[in-house]
Amino acid sequence: MARGNRSNREVRSGQRQNSQKRREMAIEDGRKFREKFAEEREAKVVHINPKTEAQQDFLDCMRNNQVALGIGSAGAGKSFLAGSYIANEYLRNPGMNILLARPYVPMGGRTVGFLSGDQNQKLEAFVAAQTSILRKHLGKKFDADFGLTINLQLLEAIRGLDLKNTWLWVDECQLLTKEEFKCILTRVSDGGKVIFTGDPVQSDLRNEESGLDWVCDMIEKHNIQGCDFVEFTDNDCVRSGVVREWLRVFEQEGV
Repeated sequence: MARGNRSNREVRSGQRQNSQKRREMAIEDGRKFREKFAEEREAKVVHINPKTEAQQDFLDCMRNNQVALGIGSAGAGKSFLAGSYIANEYLRNPGMNILLARPYVPMGGRTVGFLSGDQNQKLEAFVAAQTSILRKHLGKKFDADFGLTINLQLLEAIRGLDLKNTWLWVDECQLLTKEEFKCILTRVSDGGKVIFTGDPVQSDLRNEESGLDWVCDMIEKHNIQGCDFVEFTDNDCVRSGVVREWLRVFEQEGV
């Protein structure tokens, strides 16, 4: 009987040891999986190599502020930098959401009229430049996450929205009025950012005044913490030589 009792105790002890080993192996496998997943996610992050001092300043501005504005010359890489940075942070932070917006003001006052389809289909033409940059960096993940954690945002429906853990990128922000800026700027919440990109000289507003200069003036005047902007000049144009030439002509002719 004594030998039998010892044998049973030994069996139970062995079972506990095996169970403990299985738990330890499962924990270790989970750790390795998380590390591998993190490595794969990090491997997709692109290295952003600023070509000008202004580009580096804008990259730092986005990193260090909840509200960042990149404004100025066409072809300076403002949108590409914004999209690349947002894509990188999206890959690093699985809980992050992306909203893309652009004022739907037609160029030169011309319009094709009614656009069919749902909200995303109506807005796709306006945010094509933004989605193409994100799709370039995110690849199939963009299409897989579109409609879930990546969405297009109607600016007319943004009032009351809480941008918690959400990054809103507004392109062509020179087309926003002061009232629209006020509404967007009061949406920022914990874990959220708003990034604006635009060129003040390319405005299609006809009967309204752009709020872009006003926002920059307020940031400077009141030294608002967590908000900053970077200005790009014609000298920062990296798109092509011919674009730089046209920018010089436009400036000289006052166009």
